[in-house]
Amino acid sequence: MLRDELIKIKKADVSKDGSLVIHLANAVADFRRDKLRLSQRQFAGKVGISRRTLNNIEKGRSQKYSIHTIYKIISSLGVSLSELFDGMIYLQNPVIEGTLKGEYKTEYPEGLKIFSFFPQNKAFFFGLMEVEAKKSISQVKLPKADYVLFQGHRGKLVLPFQGKEYLLSEDKHLIFHTPGFPSEIYNPEVRIASCFLLTVPHFL
Repeated sequence: MLRDELIKIKKADVSKDGSLVIHLANAVADFRRDKLRLSQRQFAGKVGISRRTLNNIEKGRSQKYSIHTIYKIISSLGVSLSELFDGMIYLQNPVIEGTLKGEYKTEYPEGLKIFSFFPQNKAFFFGLMEVEAKKSISQVKLPKADYVLFQGHRGKLVLPFQGKEYLLSEDKHLIFHTPGFPSEIYNPEVRIASCFLLTVPHFL
């Protein structure tokens, strides 16, 4: 039963640090907007709660939520709990295994390759980004998320931001937080340069 599943999750330790609230907030907002294509006001009316209550839940503003309210929301979405959290695989398994061989690869004709070390999920991305020699990757092609960490791996990369050029070498790392983000990434070397890439949430 959905209500029993929610009660078990509510009692779980994962809720103590607020992570469950955040994941639930993202899942509800994404499903309402992308799958049902309803505004907050429209969906709140369907559920029978105020728009303010729904907005607070979707923003993750309260760590103390009512099981009855969440039950009504998920029931109104017409999905199971597992479907709602599709992609957030750590809710079923607290340990996610990855490999340096890469789970999948994304290539761009501009000279950019991105390798993921973990199976795809909505919560985060961790992998390796390669830029071909003397190539410049525009901001449009770069992975963007709330938080993006670049950690030097091989060679050097240049990341311009607000009139300053940041050099990413093998012993350095840079963190960007929305809305701050480099205008491009440039490889000044005559060989492929790479960096480790971590984004929260996933950028795809």
